[in-house]
Amino acid sequence: MIVEKEVWDPNLGAWMEEVDASVGETVTFRISIYYYGNGSYELYNIHVLDELPECLIYADNAIPPETHVSGNGKTIWWNLSINIPAGSSYHITFDALITETSGCGPCINWARVTADECSGEEFYWEDPATVNADCPLIADAGGPYFGDICEPIEITGSASGGAPPYSYAWDLDDDGY
Repeated sequence: MIVEKEVWDPNLGAWMEEVDASVGETVTFRISIYYYGNGSYELYNIHVLDELPECLIYADNAIPPETHVSGNGKTIWWNLSINIPAGSSYHITFDALITETSGCGPCINWARVTADECSGEEFYWEDPATVNADCPLIADAGGPYFGDICEPIEITGSASGGAPPYSYAWDLDDDGY
């Protein structure tokens, strides 16, 4: 048994190990279970556990439907009542929302699968998929600023999120430049 966790990249139109997305977007994950056993065996008693990191929350739309979701939407279980014959595969898809609590950067999502084989052997496999979360740019121009004519005024600003390094500019006469 081999498990592959992937995330849909809408720009490439393909399942990938890693994708870039922004806070507030929804991403689609796929968990694929491949079974390459000999022709007389099947996988059964298949349990799938998906653990979402802090930056993701389950969007409640799995195919097939999940067996259980934790109260915080971070852990999803499937207890599959199917058998997977040798040379076959099975896929689970679901969406997750990239949350504002992401702290930006890579969000690594793990899928863990256990299954039994008719031979009596037990299998375990895990695989991650990564969402590189871009945080929204937050800019603060400081101020309001006040002063007397010919008196110097110190102007300071700050920025977070987005993609540093940042550059700063002020329009002091409201002409758009």
